[in-house]
Amino acid sequence: MKKLLVVAALSLFLVGCGEPKIDASSDAAMKESIAAVQKDLSDSDRVKFNKSIMRIIAQVGFDFKTTEEEKDKALRAKLDGKTAQEIIEMGEKK
Repeated sequence: MKKLLVVAALSLFLVGCGEPKIDASSDAAMKESIAAVQKDLSDSDRVKFNKSIMRIIAQVGFDFKTTEEEKDKALRAKLDGKTAQEIIEMGEKK
């Protein structure tokens, strides 16, 4: 039984060791997680990341057929659970 608990605890620890991801569950969580994602980036990747975030915001914002609430929901859905690299790749797509 103790071995099983040790294995389970170690597994949970290793799962938490991946790249930081954006948590878009609330405004505060999103701001906090974006800051956490940015802190580990190089200067050039941070610039790419910030530009990509802005492009994604613009893409969502220019949908004039949706309300502000729908835009906020769409932005959260696009960013939630993404790593810095995934955000950069999204922002670089044309």
